[in-house]
Amino acid sequence: MQVQQSSSPRWRFTTACLVVYLSSAPAVYGGFTVLGTSGWQARWDSTLDPYVNITLLSETANSVVMTRSAIFTQAPSAGGFPTIPIVFEQIAFPAVTQLIITDEQITNATGSDWTEFRMSLLGGLGMAFDVAESASYHTSPFENKTFAADNRSIQVDGFGQGTGSGDGRIQSGETWTPGFLSGALFIDVVLRPQAPFSKVALKETPSPEPSTLILLSLCGGVALARRRGRPVVLSILKIFFSARVYRSAAYLFRVQANSSFGENA
Repeated sequence: MQVQQSSSPRWRFTTACLVVYLSSAPAVYGGFTVLGTSGWQARWDSTLDPYVNITLLSETANSVVMTRSAIFTQAPSAGGFPTIPIVFEQIAFPAVTQLIITDEQITNATGSDWTEFRMSLLGGLGMAFDVAESASYHTSPFENKTFAADNRSIQVDGFGQGTGSGDGRIQSGETWTPGFLSGALFIDVVLRPQAPFSKVALKETPSPEPSTLILLSLCGGVALARRRGRPVVLSILKIFFSARVYRSAAYLFRVQANSSFGENA
C-alpha cells in the first residue's frame, strides 16, 4: 500500500476561508444523528436524506465509533462529481476528541467508474486525520493512500493495480466498503469549552476514470468554442493534446512519488 504526505499553502488559505464560512453561513439540514453521549452529532443537507446514513457503533471515554453509508447518484460534469458533505458538530462539553468511521458502504450509482476518491476536512481549525491510527484503514481496490494538506485530506486510488476485475476502480453499480475488512478512518478533533462549539465538515468526492474526464473536457471545449465563435475542430485538438499531456505527466509524477516517498504495506 502506498502512503504519501504533502502540504500546500494554497490549501491552507482555502481552509482558512472555509473556517469563516462554516462558522457564519446558515445551513439547511435534514438528517442528523446524535452520536450517543460522545458530545457530538452528525448532520447533512435535507436533499441527501435518502442517500446518507450514520449509525453509532460504540463509545469510549475519548472516542466514538460509527458506520456510514452513502449513495452517489449524480453523474459527473466537467468539474467532476458532486460531493457529499457531512458536518460533525460538538454539542456538549466535555466531549470525545476522536471520531472514528469504519465498516462503510459507499455505492457508486453515477453511471461512471471511479478511479479515485478523496475525503477532506473543511473548517474545524486544528482538526486532522490521524495518519498513524488510520494506517490499517482498508480501502481496496484503492490500494494507494495519500494524506495531504496537513493531514486534512486523504486521497485513495488504484493506479498501478493492473487490469480486469478489481483493477483499482469502483465500477458503476458497485458498493465500496472501506474499513470493512480492517482498520478505520480516525479524525482528531479540537473541542471548545462553551458555545459556539466546534464543527468540522467531512467532504467526500469521487473521481471518474480519465477517459470520462477527457470526454467531459471535450464536450465543454466544444460548447465554449461555439460560444466564442472559434473553430470547433481546432479547439478539440488542443483539449485532446492537453489531456494526453496531463495524463502522461500525472502518471510519471505518481511513479516518481511512489518510488521516492511510497511505503508498501
